[in-house]
Amino acid sequence: MNAWRTWTAQTWNERLLAHFFRSKEQLASPVVVLLVTAEELARATGDASAVADEARHAFVEAVCANIRRSGSLLEEASNYPEWPFPPGCESVPQFVAHLLFTCIAASESSEDLGDEGSFVSRLRDLSGDRLPEHSLQLLPRLWWNLSEWLKENEGRFRPLVLPDPGGLTRIGYTVKLAFPDRRDQRQLSELLDRAGLAGHEPPVGRVLALVASERNRFRKSFLVAFDEFRRLFDASAGRVQRLAHHRFWAAVREASLRGRGQAGLDDTAVRLSLLATEEDERLSLFAVADDRVENADYASTQLPFEYGPWRFALIPKGCEGLDSELLEQTIRAVLDGSLRLTALSTQVGQGLLPFATAPHGLLELAGQDQLGEVPVALVRRGLVPELVRIFGNNATYTRPSSHNEWVQVHNPRLRTVPSGALDGTSLSRTWILHESLCPTTTRLVGGVRADDGWLGAHEVLPHVVAPGASAVVARGTSGDVALTKLDDGTWSFPRRDMVGDYVIHASLSDDEDRRAIRFHEAPASEAFKPASEPDAWIVEEVCGTGALSNAIPFAQQPQQDDCAPLCERAAFLGADVGEFVANSEAAAWRVTHFAGRLLGARSNLSGECAKPTYQVESAHARSRWRKMLFKSSPAWSDPHFEDARRLVRKSALDGRLPRRELEQSVPVPDLAPMRLPSPAAVAERLVRVVAGRAATRAGIDWREWTELVQRILGVDQPLMRRVSRGWMEAGLIDVASYARWWHRAVFAQPPRLLAFRAGADVGATLSGLTLPTTLEAVHRAAIRLGMLVEERLSASSLVPRTISVRAADQRVLSELATTCHVELQWLDIGQLIRGVPSRHDGTTAPPTHYERSTRWLRWSLKQGDYPDVTVEHWMRRDRPDYWVASGGGRSLWFYDLNLARAWAGALLGEPVVKAAGDGFLEANHAFLPLPVARALSVLGTGRSGPVGIAAHRYPVGSLRLSELVLDIISRTFDPSRLAEPTQANG
Repeated sequence: MNAWRTWTAQTWNERLLAHFFRSKEQLASPVVVLLVTAEELARATGDASAVADEARHAFVEAVCANIRRSGSLLEEASNYPEWPFPPGCESVPQFVAHLLFTCIAASESSEDLGDEGSFVSRLRDLSGDRLPEHSLQLLPRLWWNLSEWLKENEGRFRPLVLPDPGGLTRIGYTVKLAFPDRRDQRQLSELLDRAGLAGHEPPVGRVLALVASERNRFRKSFLVAFDEFRRLFDASAGRVQRLAHHRFWAAVREASLRGRGQAGLDDTAVRLSLLATEEDERLSLFAVADDRVENADYASTQLPFEYGPWRFALIPKGCEGLDSELLEQTIRAVLDGSLRLTALSTQVGQGLLPFATAPHGLLELAGQDQLGEVPVALVRRGLVPELVRIFGNNATYTRPSSHNEWVQVHNPRLRTVPSGALDGTSLSRTWILHESLCPTTTRLVGGVRADDGWLGAHEVLPHVVAPGASAVVARGTSGDVALTKLDDGTWSFPRRDMVGDYVIHASLSDDEDRRAIRFHEAPASEAFKPASEPDAWIVEEVCGTGALSNAIPFAQQPQQDDCAPLCERAAFLGADVGEFVANSEAAAWRVTHFAGRLLGARSNLSGECAKPTYQVESAHARSRWRKMLFKSSPAWSDPHFEDARRLVRKSALDGRLPRRELEQSVPVPDLAPMRLPSPAAVAERLVRVVAGRAATRAGIDWREWTELVQRILGVDQPLMRRVSRGWMEAGLIDVASYARWWHRAVFAQPPRLLAFRAGADVGATLSGLTLPTTLEAVHRAAIRLGMLVEERLSASSLVPRTISVRAADQRVLSELATTCHVELQWLDIGQLIRGVPSRHDGTTAPPTHYERSTRWLRWSLKQGDYPDVTVEHWMRRDRPDYWVASGGGRSLWFYDLNLARAWAGALLGEPVVKAAGDGFLEANHAFLPLPVARALSVLGTGRSGPVGIAAHRYPVGSLRLSELVLDIISRTFDPSRLAEPTQANG
């Protein structure tokens, strides 16, 4: 940790650039002042044990050692290729350390800086006489170049607002940026800390009163800035947001937000926060950090995956591992005050912890600018009555929390109010609720990133945060779009799609702030981020659970199983006109239907045996027989079909053929495709949104997924779950639980062609989360390659459509996959028939040391009461949930609820799924196991999905396919396979 003692000037340069200018959420405002003090240099080292004066000495020595000749401090700073212009956007400015070096000379003194001469004298002493006075003319240009470079790198770095240099044309930027000096900075920090303002946006009225009452503690230069600020503030009645960039207020915010000087708080550069999940209607909290941190009271352990910037969880000192009890110990200590954490403890001390849903999906401790987005807050019991009275409404309600003296307040309707409105109440020192003066930097929150901009779907447009703005307008080539004010600083776009380039104009009382934004109709591609540890994610398999890395029931190599009997809608025509038979052995002709076309081929009877000698009495049967035979096109597999058909045409069309009564062994078939609802436009919109999310994040939190589905599709919670199942069964998404932590995530699957053999032909169905543009591109390419293409719909209009194709051989299918840049996989139907072993099959002893269990009375999809079978839900914060199904003395456990439901139904002696009408299967107690449902989506006539209020159906089409699926299910969920009945676990 002491490596900073030997850092070079270049290393200091990079560290200080990051320390002062790197953009962080809580410090996203522009840089107006630079507190280059010994204490700040120590913080920049990242070493909690660094002594301020030693860090300062190391920095000064490193800069001086870098100066090659006497009198060349600023000449060295300007020695880069692009001078006198700013460095290139991709390069790092090499003169940051030099500029901050000059700030030390301006801020360190036992008395006020008098004039330029005294500054030069200080700088010469600091640099060891390495500054000729004439080189000061380079100083303002260097500051300007740094400001321009930061502007070009907005987003990664905070912009630098250069002050008016006044009469000090050469040193004015340095002197005014280095404000206040070291002594006044310490006095200000102590004053704010003592008032309990550390770590919060300071209330402007209270700060002015504090500084005015302690004027004698500050030097003249500080008081001049203070008096100027107070005069401007009084004249504007506090409405001039531009004052947020005043150097006095910038110094106040820096001192307050960093919480310097408060006793008992660890001062570290690592950011801390609280995350929360809701378990059994109670918030479950854990403390997190954006980097590894350790002190005398606590340590950090790496989270299994990142929640936004949060990569580590805090646990008690001397402990190891990610254990729920260790996380709870830390939270209890923070809430009761026995563990003091920078910034967090000051907010805990004020008795209000508001939580808002963060982009990573969990609830996260909210800042003042997020108060309007807070759905739940943890509030100290004594503050609840007045908080509800002042801020709440009819939708506000309270619940007990898991922590003594703290209450959950839901829908609290929080906002900032003038300090006077809270004086005399229990909230008088809850500073997050007091109005402050935040810098106006128009920024975007929320939304879905898409390539170099945002997705323009109206359901997920970002909000614009522009504190103090009186109006916000987005101006583009198609006209102006006025935004609607939601609260003091947040504005929303109208409910309409946005596409193109816009500039957001935020109107302030005497200024205007601008920000460019680009909206896209859809992401450019399905470049989804995969899970970094696919083997650590648990997913549903046929008879148990396995890993996300498994591809069951698909393989990379071509499979030889002939799926034609399972996937084709076929009619077998006997030799006589109007005669239909059950199989190819008794048939003269075989006719199938695909892509709106009838495809004909010869069957077992040929030559003279295929010539008709009779016609049946049924006019309908005769008409259908003739239409199928003579309206069909030759199948690829039988190029001589046309010649054979020509030989029987005359006799088959001869209406004088003798008639006979023929009892049909097979009803007259209807080969037309099943009628399924047209896809809803909102389903396609959800595809675009999820594709955008999945391109920037490996796994979408289940909470965020459910909110997106409900918001975009307009469905309630029960239907959302069944729609989600339809998307899973169609292969659009995987829903997985993490094996080493309580977390459930949705992973978008990239487009794939899932192929199979169909007699002499090959077929494939396009699977995966496919953008409409990709779907159309595959469709067009298949047509160009001479393939047959059929649109496949779903039993539900809320599940997107896809296409299925037929090709003469595998080569054409491979060319389609290569042309459209999609992966080609093969359906391994034999794997499902033989049985697929799983990592967890439910027959071993269930996991131990779980904290809570809940019995589910209505576990079945039918929502009935079945007292002979029980299903229990077991939960633990640092492990995945699991379910236990028990009945008849037998018990099985699974990490997947659907498998528990399926076995519960089997223990009742009832079918898991059942036939429903012509060509459908329907979920009974449970859904089809996911691999079976996905095979069905490839071979069947459409995708599965919810139908009506409670039904969930699978379009099968072929009777043989339906029989195969039911056979697999009956063999998989067969209680006779289990060991002899024992006392149920649980």
